[in-house]
Amino acid sequence: SNYIMDPLPIPLMGGALITGKYRAIIKANNFELGELLCYSLELEISPAPA
Repeated sequence: SNYIMDPLPIPLMGGALITGKYRAIIKANNFELGELLCYSLELEISPAPA
């Protein structure tokens, strides 16, 4: 299993920015396909830079 834990910035309409971390468990024998066995996402909303 491969674990990915990185910041995930998402620009939204209105200039809001969501940052968070995502964790994915990828099946080894389908790594090229990027098949996800489990996907969880936690988001924190931050105000947009002035």
